[in-house]
Amino acid sequence: MHSMQQVYDGVSSVYEVEYRIRKKDGEYVWFYDRGTVIQHTAEGGPLIVAGLVFDVTERKMKETEAFRKLEKDAIYDAMTGLKNRSSIMRELERWSGSDADTEDDMSVIFIDLDHFKHINDTYGHLFGDRVIGTVGQSIGQLARGDDEVGRYGGEEFLLILPHTDLAESHRIAETVRGNIESLMLEDGVRITISCGVATRRIGEDALSVLKRADENLYRAKDRGRNCVVSE
Repeated sequence: MHSMQQVYDGVSSVYEVEYRIRKKDGEYVWFYDRGTVIQHTAEGGPLIVAGLVFDVTERKMKETEAFRKLEKDAIYDAMTGLKNRSSIMRELERWSGSDADTEDDMSVIFIDLDHFKHINDTYGHLFGDRVIGTVGQSIGQLARGDDEVGRYGGEEFLLILPHTDLAESHRIAETVRGNIESLMLEDGVRITISCGVATRRIGEDALSVLKRADENLYRAKDRGRNCVVSE
């Protein structure tokens, strides 16, 4: 796409340009302008230019909406509205990165829905999807200002708690667990969760913290589910 300046400089005899104009009411209108030099001056510059101008506002709005959707899909999980796996892992790495050698606490709660396969097998996958959405929203509503919440995958969720020690993280996990247990879903269905909690050790990386939280999650399931295990 050649600019008008390139036409003036003699680089091209054809130009294409998109620009926007602000109307009196503050709204912007986009235009696509394409032209060709049909007569030059004695010095070789453009004298007469013929072309067309198109209002492309609708197209630009659709492109913007499409870009925003792609941007949102790259960060958020469509079913729950929480951050998706790659996004929540980036947050975990961020919180375990520059401050990893400090004594500032950072904890992780790994959450898994109990007996979720039975929910899917009994009520169907669409119902199961709604359960995941409801549980995800419930977990998200309990998040504090700096907390990060994401859907790790399937029926698993990850809650990152910056500046939070093990005791407080265990208390928060118990609050989340109790809140989920008290939910009354469609057709009177109830569901519980198991939680594994781990607090970062000095110099520990993100994957190591997550691995310990995952191990505690499995201990919670071994103890009968619907409980919290921390270390």
